Amino acid sequence: MTKSDGVSIAFYSLHICSSKENQNTGHAYKLASEILPKETAERVIVVGDFNNNIGDAAMNTIEEAGFISTWSDMKIDVSKEFTYNALDPKKSLGVIDHILYNTSAGAKVTEGGIIELKKPLSDHKPIWAEIVFPR
Repeated sequence: MTKSDGVSIAFYSLHICSSKENQNTGHAYKLASEILPKETAERVIVVGDFNNNIGDAAMNTIEEAGFISTWSDMKIDVSKEFTYNALDPKKSLGVIDHILYNTSAGAKVTEGGIIELKKPLSDHKPIWAEIVFPR
């Protein structure tokens, strides 16, 4: 939990694995069905390496729990982009890093994207978003 200008926001920073093997018991499913429903904060942001693409069953589970990807607000076609593998683009898995926020908070994304570096710092490209929550 953090505060920005007096407004509380719950942040979940994660690295999900085990979502492809079994959609009903994987980490994304547990996040959507066990963790996020217990969160009492009005504003929630979930960010990290989901190891899944938008539209995959694991990501759909999180969206069905009331969350939306910032890529949707920015109308970025992630099918034509990638965040992994920055070190070897020929082995790209597409955009598997995401920022999501709860739709019940009434927020909107004003800016964001994938940061392109000449010399990658990691096998993942950094992502960012500016999310505006109403007071």
